[in-house]
Amino acid sequence: GDGDVLIDIGDIDNGEDLALYPDGRILVSGDSDLRSVVIRLWPDGSFDTGGQQTLGFDTASFPPGSNEDVYGMAVQPDGRIVLVGTVTPALGTERDVALARFLPNGVLDTTFGDNGRVALSVNNFEVGRAVAIQSDGKIVVAGYTGTSNIQFLIARFHGNGALDASFGFGGFNVLDFAGGPDYANALGIATDGKIILAGSVFSGSSMVFGAARFNTNGTVDTSFGFNGKQTAAFPGAATHWASAAMVQPDRKILVGGHANQNFALVRFNEDGSLDGGFGSAGYTITDMGGSDAIHALALDTFGRIYAAGGGGPNVDFALTQYF
Repeated sequence: GDGDVLIDIGDIDNGEDLALYPDGRILVSGDSDLRSVVIRLWPDGSFDTGGQQTLGFDTASFPPGSNEDVYGMAVQPDGRIVLVGTVTPALGTERDVALARFLPNGVLDTTFGDNGRVALSVNNFEVGRAVAIQSDGKIVVAGYTGTSNIQFLIARFHGNGALDASFGFGGFNVLDFAGGPDYANALGIATDGKIILAGSVFSGSSMVFGAARFNTNGTVDTSFGFNGKQTAAFPGAATHWASAAMVQPDRKILVGGHANQNFALVRFNEDGSLDGGFGSAGYTITDMGGSDAIHALALDTFGRIYAAGGGGPNVDFALTQYF
């Protein structure tokens, strides 16, 4: 009731991302009992024709019992659904980026990768956190990799799931900020095709917001910020975590998350400098009354910014509009 829908699939169910179809139907991705899950609902919250699809890797490398977590989703123009996350074998510690693609009707797309599934191993510890579809149909993934030194990871795949060897160094690239852990949690593609990764990075003394830009061929764009990287620390904030990003049509870059457990939003100019005309010298903090964090950003046709996440004294869904 009151606009809420609870869906019980397994013992442990987590929703991670969503998308809306033009007809109002809602696509939700996440995981349930160590398996990837895609659910499609009608606008009233009822299941759309069966309503759910689960996926287990179940291959020689990832046998039954492997642990899968879904963190991001993108819908192609043809309606195919791409999920990204991580997969860990039932026996072993290797953790790889995992991709899966479904047809618009929810059936696994067997033309993609290995019967609909792709795993990427760079350093035996990789996590895919966000995915986007380029205008040419190629699939861009953002996340992080490393064991003792976690770094930004970007990778690109062809539409059939094969790694794009022309991108970066054999299909992927990694980037370190200041020697500490760097977690790329979000990405955005600019109108000129350049790719922004954003997340939480080590500045040399603490964790702050961080953004990096890559050229269309996967190399670091050194014209952005300082050698392709930029950081932002909210004044007076002891804690930071960035989990959302968006590139505006004017190529300004929004990065959202939380600072001191409040909604936090920063905007960079195209060159990586702080946009002094946004908020207070580039920063905006909104206290929603509890432990608050931005998880998604959107821009309407009037240029208004919407930030969605969780917050308030009861940790409810929270939405804020910025002009």
